Amino acid sequence: FRATTLEATGVPDLRLFFRGDETEVHRRLLRSGLPFGTCLNALYLHPQGGDEFKPILGGRMHTQYPENETKRYYTYRNRGYLQS
Repeated sequence: FRATTLEATGVPDLRLFFRGDETEVHRRLLRSGLPFGTCLNALYLHPQGGDEFKPILGGRMHTQYPENETKRYYTYRNRGYLQS
C-alpha cells in the first residue's frame, strides 16, 4: 500500500491477525472509494484450507471446522466480528 492509502483506511485491525484480516482491509478499501486492483500475474504461497470444510446435514451443506483448536477459535470469533 501507499502511505496515503493507510492514512485513508487505517492500519489492519490487530484483533484479526489470525483470520479475516484481509477481508476487513478489503471492506475498508471499498468504503474509502480509493482505486485499487489485483495483479493477475502475482504469485503467492498460502496454505491450502479446503480440508477444514466438513459436510453437515447429510452432505447438503458444508461448514468450516478447523481441526486445530486455536484456528477454530479465531475462525469463529473473527467471523462473528466481521458479520456484526
